[in-house]
Amino acid sequence: MHTIMLDDREYILRCDLNVIEKMNEKYGDISEFKACDIADVKEAAAMMINEHFYYTGSAETVTPNYIGARINAGDYRKLCEAVFGTLNDGMKSKN
Repeated sequence: MHTIMLDDREYILRCDLNVIEKMNEKYGDISEFKACDIADVKEAAAMMINEHFYYTGSAETVTPNYIGARINAGDYRKLCEAVFGTLNDGMKSKN
């Protein structure tokens, strides 16, 4: 499980088939996400946080702009590690 901190609150990222489907729709091939920019990372993080909210029954959501306003350049690396780690975990077989 990967998390990010925004305004002293920990957010859990989740990558399941719903997130993979959305990313495939956007990039055509998920491997294209590796050559992403800041906007793509923020969008993927929002998708993953919102998927965790959905999975747990919460009506709460975050937007890429919400994330961007709370992450500085120094924390961007941590955000990338959380997004790519969550994506890699989501692509692995559960068996």
